[in-house]
Amino acid sequence: MAGEPDPLEEHLLEALRALEPSAALRAAPTEVEDLWRAQVDSRQADYAARWLQQHGRSFYTIGSAGHESNAAVALALRVDDPALLHYRSGAFYLARAAQAEVEGLRDVMLGVVAAAVEPIAGGRHKVFGRKELAVIPMTSTIASHLPRAVGVALAIQNYLAGKTTTIATLKCLGAPGGLVFRVYLLQVLVLAGSGILAGLVLGQAAPWLLRTLATSVLPFQVAGGFYPMPLLIAAGCGLLTALTFVIWPLAQARAVSPAGMFRALIAPPRTRPPTAILMLLGLSIAGLAALALLGVADRRLGLIFVAVALVAAALLAGLALLLLRGVRLIGRRGGARSPARARNVDHSPSAATSAKPCSSSLPPAVRR
Repeated sequence: MAGEPDPLEEHLLEALRALEPSAALRAAPTEVEDLWRAQVDSRQADYAARWLQQHGRSFYTIGSAGHESNAAVALALRVDDPALLHYRSGAFYLARAAQAEVEGLRDVMLGVVAAAVEPIAGGRHKVFGRKELAVIPMTSTIASHLPRAVGVALAIQNYLAGKTTTIATLKCLGAPGGLVFRVYLLQVLVLAGSGILAGLVLGQAAPWLLRTLATSVLPFQVAGGFYPMPLLIAAGCGLLTALTFVIWPLAQARAVSPAGMFRALIAPPRTRPPTAILMLLGLSIAGLAALALLGVADRRLGLIFVAVALVAAALLAGLALLLLRGVRLIGRRGGARSPARARNVDHSPSAATSAKPCSSSLPPAVRR
């Protein structure tokens, strides 16, 4: 790499050489150095990845240049906070790895060269992810985020399943189904709204914090600003996603009786929610599609994404139905063998007289 200098790298090195130690630099908090190291390591990983690709030693890479401020978000969170990263969030990954004393830079480069010992994908793809860091793996294709959305849906369903006893108790005490629906819908929206609000505040504050803490350290001026439209789109997507995945199970909990709710733990109900609920579900999906189109400059690209997302969701749903029907078919064939076993039962008179009525062993009050 030394013989082939990168113009961006040269510019960065020149700016670093121009820096002189100052009292502000020595008094800077330790988080500033952690932030700086993660950002520099991320940029160096980009240079190394491009060099490896130019020399035929790697197969695929996407740089994180321009997104290094994600490291500030990582330092503001706990190490065990689940993270769904963008494919340019290299600085975030490196900052979190440093917090957990994990060699994050090694993980990234193992993915670049498709090494079999890469911790999350085994070299199959260049991704950010590691179980110990609570970083859920991702790929560069946008539609691959759908399975992670399904995981969020399952988490919401599991949350509601854990509330089965409470919901059944409320119904036994006379609470109307509509009240139960509204209470738990409000709970889910409050939880989702709290997380969304925290993310928006953190995202808006990150450039300001960087400018406040590291102005004297960085060789460039950090420009801050308030951009309401992206924040509103992000908030709308979060709320509509939570709403989309919670409407159906809540509608079933509203319609099913208390006894049916406990029975649903073994055999899920097949009842369809009311038309009004289905319309609300359709509106939330349409809202997500509209926000996806609003969030991109190229409407054609947005339409392609929405179409691919819908097709992928339909394929996943169809595959799930096929698997369920296959399991039921296997179960029916296994149960069909029971009559054959019944034909082997001894029906002789001696066998009948030797058997005692079950009720003879019960108290008189029970027999009545």
